Amino acid sequence: MSGKVNRKEVGRAVEIPTEKIQYIFHLEDNPVAQARAIKELIDMGYSQREIAEMLGRTQQFVSARLQLLKLIPELQEAAMRGDISKSTALKLARLPREVQEEFAERLKRGEKIRFKEVAELAREEFVRSVVEKAIAAVPPLPTEAERRVDAFEWLVEELGKLINKYARKYPTVAQELHELIKQAKSLKGKK
Repeated sequence: MSGKVNRKEVGRAVEIPTEKIQYIFHLEDNPVAQARAIKELIDMGYSQREIAEMLGRTQQFVSARLQLLKLIPELQEAAMRGDISKSTALKLARLPREVQEEFAERLKRGEKIRFKEVAELAREEFVRSVVEKAIAAVPPLPTEAERRVDAFEWLVEELGKLINKYARKYPTVAQELHELIKQAKSLKGKK
């Protein structure tokens, strides 16, 4: 089957080479090469969703293939040779470069890389990154001075509520307290 597959783009049809789609199907047993071919389509302006539709796959499939391009070159080559499984390669792609380099060294020494080991490291890396993001999102603890200012502001607010509540009953006391609050607020601004 030769020709082109049509795609609508802002009201006009764009042609996609059928040969490219067939080539990607042909690479099913070589996920890294398949990822590179998919990346070429992305570089041509196609979205992951559009590529998934052309391949009759899910967008998640396309995304997973593209993750393989995060592997260091040595691990990409190992995956292409079949030295590591597709699922192991996908887990390795989630790990930092330094960890990937360690696995590449192990492969050079002839060691086997087990999916279970890589999956555990990927899980630990994920948890570590989530914890780091959570810690970064937590505002710093207030200093003693900031806690005192917060307490002072709360006290002033509460006093203001009480003054307003009893202002009619005790107008002189209310007036004096308002003056004290004004003075306290002006002192706070001077620090």
